Amino acid sequence: MRRAQHRKVDSTTGNVYHMQDNKPPEDPKLIERLQNFFGGFPNEDDMIAKIDHNHMQFSDNENYLRRFYSEFGVIDQQAGKGIASFNDVIIDQITMKDAVFESVGAHIDKILDFKQIAQDRAYKNLKAIIAAEEDAA
Repeated sequence: MRRAQHRKVDSTTGNVYHMQDNKPPEDPKLIERLQNFFGGFPNEDDMIAKIDHNHMQFSDNENYLRRFYSEFGVIDQQAGKGIASFNDVIIDQITMKDAVFESVGAHIDKILDFKQIAQDRAYKNLKAIIAAEEDAA
C-alpha cells in the first residue's frame, strides 16, 4: 500500500515519482508541475479501495495458489540439482523496492543456473556428435 501512495506525476513528461522511494530532482519548476498520481483512479480513496479488494481476493486464494505453484518445481535427475518453485520469492508490503529487486533477481539467477545445466549438457553432447562425425570422416 505504501508504494501505491505518495506518488506524483510530472504533467509535462509523464514521469511518476514516489516521494519516499524515487524522489523528484530538486527543480522548482518540476516541483510546481507535480500532481498527485493515483494510477488511473480519480482519487486516492478509489485507488485504496481497489487495492484492498485485490488484496482480499489474493488472500482468499493464497493457500490454493501456493499449492498450485508448488507443483512446478523441477529437478535435473542427471545433475541432481533443481529449483523448488516460485514460492521462494516472498515480498510483503514493507519491503523496500531494492530488496524486492534483489529477492526476485536472486530467484531468476537460480532459474538461469538451473537452465545452464541443461544447456551445458546439450553443448557437450553436440560436441561429442561432431567429434564422432569428424573421426568417422
